[in-house]
Amino acid sequence: MKPESVIIYERVLNGERWPTQYVGTATSSERTAEILRYLFFDLLGIKDFDTAKAVLNAEFIKEYRLSELISGIKKPPELLPDEYDHLLWILFPERKKGRRSLIIKLYSEVLSGKRNRFPWGYFTDVQEGRYRAEVCIKHLCRRVLHMSGDRIVKEFSHSNGIKTLTKYKLRTVLNSVYPSLSDMMYEVFPQYCSKLDYYQKQQDRRQYRWRKDENEDSKCICNASRQESRDSGEDQ
Repeated sequence: MKPESVIIYERVLNGERWPTQYVGTATSSERTAEILRYLFFDLLGIKDFDTAKAVLNAEFIKEYRLSELISGIKKPPELLPDEYDHLLWILFPERKKGRRSLIIKLYSEVLSGKRNRFPWGYFTDVQEGRYRAEVCIKHLCRRVLHMSGDRIVKEFSHSNGIKTLTKYKLRTVLNSVYPSLSDMMYEVFPQYCSKLDYYQKQQDRRQYRWRKDENEDSKCICNASRQESRDSGEDQ
């Protein structure tokens, strides 16, 4: 015997409107699962994820009158507008991607230019923002740039690290999540903090010597200019 939800759905396919209790109610997720199983497995005979993914698009949703039914199902921000994997995860839970995989998917699309930017508020989300930033930074360092721990510390111990984040589309994490590169390092790579202090002190010493040399050069130029002025006055 067919479930009540399937009987209702068959009527909808024949032109009736969705009953109000089937849209946005507490039990709608269970009813949605029953209807999707009926549509893909029974009506269309599609029983594998890849085939279902290939046919599921905006036109399919319109043709099979699914818009109202799925309106209450939260779509992960990592999915593109024309991706509906979150619906198929109901039918194929073993194919559901974890949080980390989804974040890396999104970041890879930003790097490749498939996306122009991260979704609005992606890193400022109270519950997920910091985790998303950490996953992206670790992916950049380990998988994209193939950095060793020592190189990570050197890269982000001074302002050149900001240029690296900018180049690889992660400058926003300093505005949204971490007040500074040091804060980012202490939170994302705490195991390297002792090395971070060492390299930062080295960088400070180099900057001090550079400023000192620059000041000495400035003094020499000034003294030479004064001497030239005196010599010029004596010639007159």
